[in-house]
Order: sequence, then C-alpha cells, then structure tokens
Amino acid sequence: MNQVVVKRKFGSLRFIGSLMKVFAWISIALGIIGLLTTVIGGLTNAVTVNVFQPQAIESLGRMGLRGPIVNVLVLTLLGFGGVLAGILAYILFMAAGDQVHVLVDTEHNSRAMVELMTRLVQLQTPLPPPPVSSPPAVMAPEPPAQP
Repeated sequence: MNQVVVKRKFGSLRFIGSLMKVFAWISIALGIIGLLTTVIGGLTNAVTVNVFQPQAIESLGRMGLRGPIVNVLVLTLLGFGGVLAGILAYILFMAAGDQVHVLVDTEHNSRAMVELMTRLVQLQTPLPPPPVSSPPAVMAPEPPAQP
C-alpha cells in the first residue's frame, strides 16, 4: 500500500485544545444564563441596583422613569454586558483551541511528509551491482603477441 501511517503524538495537547473548545461553549452559556437571571431578577424585584446619585434619581423621575423601571433597565444592560463578555470569551477560547489543534496537526503532517520523502528517495536510489563471485563463463581470446 502507498498509505503512510504515522503514530499520533501529543495526546495531552489535543485534549487541552478540545477542553478549550468546551470552555468556549460553557462561557457563552454562562453569558446567556447571566442575562436571563439579571432580567428576571429585575422584573421580580429580587435584585435592586442602587448605584445612582440622588440627582440622577430625581432627573430620571422627572422623565417618568421610576425605581422599578430603572432597575430593570440597568439590570438588562448589565445582562447584555455579560452576554458580550461570554461572546468574547467564546471567541478567545475557540481560537486558542483551534490554534493548538492546528499546531499539533502541522507537526503530524510534517512527520508524514518526512516518511513519504524517505520512501521516495529509497525508491529512486539505484540498486548496487551484484557481487562477482566467479569469473565469467566465456573468456575473451587474448590478442596475438606483437613481434
């Protein structure tokens, strides 16, 4: 067969690359869960935000925005911040996991190419002539002697 079989190396690096991809999916799931919990917490008044200065609360009240509405808006913005952080973490973890896989696959393909090139050189090398163990069966006549 013309198939090259090269032993796979660096199993731990492959595992780490796959683990990073799992972390990528976990981070995006945590970002979505964070958004849902902050919005639900704001709607049920289970979570309240009290970060505004008194002047800001008065100006929001003049605009028609009272405490519960402001609470839901702030928590929704915080939740979207969590989703954006989850998306960023997803991109970084996925890129890092793919980079580890690419590096390991590049090393594997390089070893396979060395094996193929070695086989090619061995096929193109001419065979040495067979060793002569006995004189030829027919001897050429010797030329006549010159006087």
